[in-house]
Amino acid sequence: MEPHAYSFYAERCEPGRNIARYYAVSIERTMFGDLCVVRRWGRIGARGRIIRQCFDQPSAALAFSTSLARKKMGRGYVPH
Repeated sequence: MEPHAYSFYAERCEPGRNIARYYAVSIERTMFGDLCVVRRWGRIGARGRIIRQCFDQPSAALAFSTSLARKKMGRGYVPH
């Protein structure tokens, strides 16, 4: 699998607690060819926040992305 083809999207919805959140992680190339892990999160339907973190090695970007996805699933997020 090409590391830049990785993406993960999950949601956590608990109507009784007024929780409706999303979390997305993807590996994208910049216009200079660097690999960046892009994280997006926030309330469903809202703009949310974005953080980009660049890596020199594709394997490091993939490992970081999958560890983030595992952590979110452990906190109750359901992949879609």
